[in-house]
Amino acid sequence: MDTPELIAVFVDEARLHLRTLETRVLQIETSETPDAPIDVDLIDDALRAIHSLKGAACFLKLGDMVAVSHRVEDLLTKTRNGGQSVDAATVNTILSAVDRLGVMVDCVETGADADATAICRRLDEHIKEITQCQTRSFTQGPDTLRGSAAQPKTPPPKGHETVRRKPDVTHGEFNNDRVGDSIDQIQLQIDSVLANQKPSPLPTSSAQHSSESEASTIHARQPHGSIAPPATSVRVSIETLDRMGRVAEELIRNRDQLLHLLMKNADSTDLDAGQFPENADRGVLEPIIANLDRVSAELRDSIREARQQKIAQLLSRFPRFIRDLCVTLDKEILSEIDCDDVEADSLVVDAISDPLMHLVRNACDHGLEPPSERAAAGKSRAGTVSLRSYRREEKLIVEVTDDGRGIDPVAVKSRAVEKGVVTPGIADTLTDTEACNLIFLPGISTAHAVTEVSGRGIGMDIAKTNIEAIGGSIEVDTRIGRGTTIRITLPAIGETE
Repeated sequence: MDTPELIAVFVDEARLHLRTLETRVLQIETSETPDAPIDVDLIDDALRAIHSLKGAACFLKLGDMVAVSHRVEDLLTKTRNGGQSVDAATVNTILSAVDRLGVMVDCVETGADADATAICRRLDEHIKEITQCQTRSFTQGPDTLRGSAAQPKTPPPKGHETVRRKPDVTHGEFNNDRVGDSIDQIQLQIDSVLANQKPSPLPTSSAQHSSESEASTIHARQPHGSIAPPATSVRVSIETLDRMGRVAEELIRNRDQLLHLLMKNADSTDLDAGQFPENADRGVLEPIIANLDRVSAELRDSIREARQQKIAQLLSRFPRFIRDLCVTLDKEILSEIDCDDVEADSLVVDAISDPLMHLVRNACDHGLEPPSERAAAGKSRAGTVSLRSYRREEKLIVEVTDDGRGIDPVAVKSRAVEKGVVTPGIADTLTDTEACNLIFLPGISTAHAVTEVSGRGIGMDIAKTNIEAIGGSIEVDTRIGRGTTIRITLPAIGETE
């Protein structure tokens, strides 16, 4: 029986693999160029992520998860070896599989059941379509399939070696055309066989066999007498770190109590000066107290460091979020992430997740214009939403920027007067900055209609409330016709405690 600890480790690692897969697939979609329709390195990274997930699922005998993962592997492999660009249908299919695998991982954690029949059928159908497309392309000529695509940097998997035609060499009466035609026929037969293969969901027994097979393969690759390198990191829950933090604080209080006891017999002058009583052995006590101070401070700082989390882990979720909004809003939106190695306390990262979601949603829905409106204004049809984080004077800054229409302070004041938030007289005295800050009040929105994405004037109020709850602040920097930046400023490490 699988232990709770083993399940917890699997869930954490599975979610990490799925985030990597999702990120790589989105990068594959946006990295294509006419000279290089596919980035083989990105596809290989995606394959490594899904293969690692499949291996872990095999170990736990999660047959349905193995079946889905196996199909995603097939789809990525065919895409890589086919040398063709990755279309939106393929990306959508893989992302749907990622979503379903995420649900299945959640079910492993909760003990619930999750069905994989629908996603397996969708993957099978898409794999079949790609195989048929590649077969048709080959019958029109082997060069038609490859075109200007970059050749894969890694060899095709065993069992599907591509037959390559050598350059024509005239030797006696050797008929090159007949040889070339024969090679084409052989390749066509290989592709036809592959096209008729229909993978089926792997049963539990197959999952077990697969895990044993992979384990034996990995073992065989290890040199005799060698051992795996020691782990350089471990997973520690936030609850454990919180408990360690409380122990560290208790240690510091005990240190202070010890000092008080040592000095209780000293006169007031000595106590004010922080001196030991005359009968104390200074040569023994001073180094002990100094070392206790050092150890206490080092323990507290180490725990704070252990609680740090890279902002990139949070911001990496938004390219997918923005891509989904493109479909919902019928807009063309590009996403940009700039965060380097900025870190913050895990509580801060968790606290700003929901506000960032509301800010990005508003930027996509209200900030960016429809493609036709942008084109009429001389802009590119695709708008851009950027998320950036950096440190400034020990403060953590997170910015959400769009290159849309900007916020009209006159329109905001008009809506605030209409909602009864301010009187016309007060509205006339507000500066443009003060007027724009009214968007953080409940019910204030410049949207002409309420959509399923936004428009009720609630999201910005939630963002401001949550940011201020952890000691942060939020401000608006906007230019009409150029775009808007919402800037979140968060306290330095330790100030939220």
